Amino acid sequence: MGTRRTSTTAALDARRPDALFDPAWYFATYPDVAAVTRDGWGHFVAHGEREGRSPGPSFDPDFYRRTHLALEGTHPFTHYVTQGRLRGHAPRAVAVTAAQSRRAMRAALQDRLNPVLLVGNDARSAGGPLLLLEIARRLRARGRSPVFLLKQGGPLFDRFAALGPTMIADEGWDLAALGAELPADLPILANTGWGALLAERLGVAQRSTVLVHEMPDYLVAQDLLGPVSRARAVVTSMPVMEAELARLLVPSPRLRTIIPGIRTPSPSRRGERRVRRRLAAQYASPSRVFLGAGYADERKGFDLFLDAAQKIAAVDARATFVWLGELSGWARPMADRALSRGLRLALPGFRADADDWYAATDVYLLTSRQDPGPTTVMNAAGIGVPFVGLDADIGLRALPDVIAATGEFVADTDALAARAQEVARTSSAGTRVRRAAFVRSYQSLDRYVDSLEEVVTEGASAGARIGFAGRARARVRLVSLRMRQSNLLPSLVQRTGAAALRTIRVVRRRVPVVAAHAAALVTRRLVSVAVVQTSSGRSTLESLPDPVHQDASAIVRLAPGDRVWAESPRVLAVMPEQADLHIVRRTGETPWALVRDLESSARRVARVTQYDAATAPRWARTGGLPPRPRRGSGVGGVPHPSVTLAPRGSIRLPRSIGVFVHAYYLDLAVQIAERLAIIDHPVSLYVSTTDEARADQLRSLLPDAVIRVFPNQGRDIAPKVFGFAPEHADHDIVLHLHTKRSPHRSDLSGWMSHILDCLLPSPEGVAAILALLTETERIGMVGPALHPSLGETVQWGPNRAIAEVVTWGRGWPALPESDRLSFAAGSMFWARSSALRAVQQLEIPTEAFSDSPETDGTLAHAVERLIGVSCGVAGFDQVFVNPVEPPTGETTPLTPAEVERIVRRRRGFRHDG
Repeated sequence: MGTRRTSTTAALDARRPDALFDPAWYFATYPDVAAVTRDGWGHFVAHGEREGRSPGPSFDPDFYRRTHLALEGTHPFTHYVTQGRLRGHAPRAVAVTAAQSRRAMRAALQDRLNPVLLVGNDARSAGGPLLLLEIARRLRARGRSPVFLLKQGGPLFDRFAALGPTMIADEGWDLAALGAELPADLPILANTGWGALLAERLGVAQRSTVLVHEMPDYLVAQDLLGPVSRARAVVTSMPVMEAELARLLVPSPRLRTIIPGIRTPSPSRRGERRVRRRLAAQYASPSRVFLGAGYADERKGFDLFLDAAQKIAAVDARATFVWLGELSGWARPMADRALSRGLRLALPGFRADADDWYAATDVYLLTSRQDPGPTTVMNAAGIGVPFVGLDADIGLRALPDVIAATGEFVADTDALAARAQEVARTSSAGTRVRRAAFVRSYQSLDRYVDSLEEVVTEGASAGARIGFAGRARARVRLVSLRMRQSNLLPSLVQRTGAAALRTIRVVRRRVPVVAAHAAALVTRRLVSVAVVQTSSGRSTLESLPDPVHQDASAIVRLAPGDRVWAESPRVLAVMPEQADLHIVRRTGETPWALVRDLESSARRVARVTQYDAATAPRWARTGGLPPRPRRGSGVGGVPHPSVTLAPRGSIRLPRSIGVFVHAYYLDLAVQIAERLAIIDHPVSLYVSTTDEARADQLRSLLPDAVIRVFPNQGRDIAPKVFGFAPEHADHDIVLHLHTKRSPHRSDLSGWMSHILDCLLPSPEGVAAILALLTETERIGMVGPALHPSLGETVQWGPNRAIAEVVTWGRGWPALPESDRLSFAAGSMFWARSSALRAVQQLEIPTEAFSDSPETDGTLAHAVERLIGVSCGVAGFDQVFVNPVEPPTGETTPLTPAEVERIVRRRRGFRHDG
């Protein structure tokens, strides 16, 4: 049977009501519930959310689903609690005032270098939003600062937010007020007809450039022709669309066709083999692979794809079919029926490693009923994959030279099935190479963005209210664009030498980084909040007066500079501002209840100060207000430099290496077992897992390992660091690994392979790491270089507050700020066992860890960072090593002595206590 991607969101905890749950309101609103139970929260978790009920007046499930869940299948309140709250999503529609909207837009644009407003419909995993992200990335690389306004959210929200401030219009912003704050010379690019409608509501339609990807019939059906016609300029993706819009749009804006750019494909042999192994594991011995892609709906012809697949399968029983993209609610029942009938259908969903899937494909089946491109066909052809498509309203049909080089169209699904099989049989490596060469030379994504930027920048320079300096800046930008698109700039570079070219590249790369650091220095005043916490969960201490506590309804109205006592840190989750948190505690009492509270609100806590109740300050002893709040820290993460080690011969150690592995995904455990075989030294293997069924399979795979079952809490951290803590004492050198997947971020799909390439590259590479740990005095931990998708820095994030609470009163020195924090991201590393002693002496029990699916802000994530601090507490430094092939090619392999000299010179956090 095939598999279908499901949400990674976990169920709500029936034992811990959320701060937004209002029992009195729930029973009053739903008297049928009050008639059968008094456990309102338990009813909501078990039945209420599924039935469409709201937990309280502060959450509107219909609004949240409509605004933030562009894809079907996720319960709105569960999504809000586990993901949306951390992203700052609004739980219900709020009538944001004009003044508040203006302030928000001013803040989004403040101190941004060359800002550009990008307007779109949503953050769904579909072609339009993905293209907008690619455009934004390239504009940012050119020194521009993207600011996004989307009508709705969706699964790609975090990607947008990582590139620039992102506002969701449907959360209640006053669009006219937002538009009034946009400078007259601000470039505005609206993506799709829906983006044009949003630009019109902002009041900036006549200053905007609109990218139209929809066919004209769709624009007519959705009543979008009016907003598109009022744009300053309209860019279509195919000539046939430009001709049709010229006839339909009245008044007609300036029309221009720019063929969508094809990004440079990046498949890998390893990735292609991984895809083929996955398909072979799901369906034994596939003969041919046929693929379709996009958001599976009626327009994309998902039903026609399945029809053609059934006809191919009737002739070739081992043919396998892949749909690369999310399924709409309309498509899911069809997919389920096809799977139940035995169709070999794989549904991997949206994939960041799409190029590897294309590389493993024999033929692309294009079954769209209406499509202006599609770009997915061209992306696949850029790797050499031919397409066979249905003769429909497809923009690609207007490019006969492209069709002749990449594929063909047929009349119906019978012909599609027959021709696709013939093309699969006759395709060769040579034809794939020629097809890929044609597509890559046709139109690059960088050139496409250059052309778009020229159109948008011309619009900015034509603004009537732009001053002389603004026009001059735009004119200089236009000249540089035209130089880059002509042969003038390359000839200048040739005359001035390779040094000039390197300078240009460095400036382009560093400008957005410098701008990001400058933005990080802008801070704002916090809210000062005080709490009392005991192991019993009470919010008062007998030795202190009972102050006036504020509940969630009051906390949500706090403004910067306010000072209050709160019932519990949990209520901070609903606070609109970040908190300067003051905690009064008793020394010696376990902090685990406090940790659980902070896990639900860690992102709202900027600073933590803790006081012993026996020596509490005067304001706490008298029940007065906490100190005036400080300003939030604008310090970012520390750069994460890495080195390449020179290979070494075999290393002999006095004791065996302790290898500690947490195995949740058993298919990845096989991968780890294969890598461990390259260690040329005796090892003692300790494996943790979450149930006996997995344990039995692991005993067959790893008969010499010590295998134990632990509760599925604390991710890999709890079992490796604390569950096997006594066993660490039997080894001088230890290796920590786990079967890592990151389903919350598709761009991290290759993270585990990257880590293994760093930590277990080859026998000689492992020997080099062991030499680093045994032949130097100060190096106590060796971690992997950061995965490219993680950027260049690591930091505390929302985990600092939890780490402060866990280490308070345990003899630890002050924790480092983010600009001095260093740790192995991904919690896999080599280490001296003594480097872990400080963190293991915290003796955190398994039950203290939650089973939360959160991707940050939990006790496990705090301990992941404390492992790096523990290395410094023990008096050691950390080193991070590159894979066998370093990501940038000017790295010299180093010996242990050379690495130690570099570490001594480098400024870093170290405790000598």
